[in-house]
Amino acid sequence: MSDLNFHYNVVPSGVNVSTRVSPQEDLTQDEIVDAVATSTSLTAAQVTSVGTALLQQLILGAKVSRKVRRLFGLLSFSPSCGGVHTDPDFQPTAENMNLSLNCALAPDGHVLFENGITFQRDEVMGTRAPMIDRVYDGASHALNRCTAGGAFRIGGHDFGLEPGTTDLLRGVFLAPVAGGAAVRVASYSDWTGTQIMGSWPSPITGAQVLSVVTNYSAGGTNRTGIFGTHLTP
Repeated sequence: MSDLNFHYNVVPSGVNVSTRVSPQEDLTQDEIVDAVATSTSLTAAQVTSVGTALLQQLILGAKVSRKVRRLFGLLSFSPSCGGVHTDPDFQPTAENMNLSLNCALAPDGHVLFENGITFQRDEVMGTRAPMIDRVYDGASHALNRCTAGGAFRIGGHDFGLEPGTTDLLRGVFLAPVAGGAAVRVASYSDWTGTQIMGSWPSPITGAQVLSVVTNYSAGGTNRTGIFGTHLTP
């Protein structure tokens, strides 16, 4: 059950320490819609309609490289791209360009976010652990999806060493939310400290819990990171 505090962990960072968000339960669309409907004269259906139309316009603007500055005085949005290519005349796609939409707080947004915030430290972690921030499904071109046999890209940090092909205890795993044994992803095309790319196993049935198990030195202790959002096939 979530509370009204900002939760964080303290983790090692060289000879110093740093902090990582300790996520609470996901804020759902229904919660947002109900809160807006309660604070306005709109119905839940109207909030959903307006919210959908607003986000669609943001995405359509990003498709033609347009930024949105200080939307309602609270947020700014800008498209971004990246990727590494050997030839400047490569054929661009949404996937190999690493297209994304970045969000930043505008001045009034900073005031709203920071005013009255209370912090709660959950843990002082003696060792690093992988943190998953984003899961992109290449087949559906959607976040938080897992298409059986399709490509994926996982973003985050502290993913550690790439596991060997015969190392069945480390790697990326999917476990059914409804219960059952976890399945290890067997195919990786890229594994760095901040990104893992590969192909989902097949078949996939029902919602899945995604986890990354890694280590940071040969023979080191396994460290596990679990993504807070369930993936849907």
